[in-house]
Amino acid sequence: PDQYVAELFNEYSGRFEQHLVETLQYEVPWIMRQMYDKATGKDAAPLKRALDLGCGTGLIGRTFEDAVEAIDGVDLADKMVEKARESGYYDDLRAGELVATLQDLSAQGRHYDLITAGDVFVYVGRLDETFSLVKKVIEPGGWFFFSIESSDESDVILRRSGRYAQSDSYIRELAEEHGFSVDVAEPVAVRLEFTKPINGFVYQLRAD
Repeated sequence: PDQYVAELFNEYSGRFEQHLVETLQYEVPWIMRQMYDKATGKDAAPLKRALDLGCGTGLIGRTFEDAVEAIDGVDLADKMVEKARESGYYDDLRAGELVATLQDLSAQGRHYDLITAGDVFVYVGRLDETFSLVKKVIEPGGWFFFSIESSDESDVILRRSGRYAQSDSYIRELAEEHGFSVDVAEPVAVRLEFTKPINGFVYQLRAD
C-alpha cells in the first residue's frame, strides 16, 4: 500500500543513502550510467530533460547530472523529496504516487528524453499501467532505464521481504506491447539481503 511505502521511506530517509550504498552495496545508478555511456559515448551532448521515478535522496540525479540539462524527480515519500531537493541535482521535484504522477505529467504534455526507475518497481508489482504511461511521456527514441529483482516463477511475485520480483519474459512482453525495444538486459546483483546477493536485471530500453 502507498501509505506503507511512504511511511517506510520517510522513517528511512535520514540514513537511506549510506545504508543503501555501503551496507546493501546498491550500485544500480552507476550501472545505468555505465550502460548509457557505452550506448552513446562519453562525449555525447547532454539530453534536454530527464525524469527520475522514485528519486529517493537523489543518487540517479547525481550520476546523470552531466548527461542532461535538467532532471525532474518524483517520490512517494515527502522526506525523500526533501533530501533530493537538498542535493541540488533536480529542477522540479514532487511527492506523489508513480502512476498518478505520470498521468498528471501526460495531461500537462510533458515529455522526456530519459526516464529512470532505480529500485522502484520492487514496490509496484505489475507494471502494465506504468509502461503505458511512460510511453506517453517519453520522446521517440528516448531512453528508459530501470531495475528489477528477478523472478523465475511467474510474471510477478511478492516476496517475504515485502518487495516484488518480475520475470525477464514479463518485462520483454511489456516492452513489445508498449513500443519499446530492449537494447540491454544486464543481470546484476541489485542489492544484498542479509549479506546474500539478490539477483535482478538492469534494463536499457528505447522508445520506438
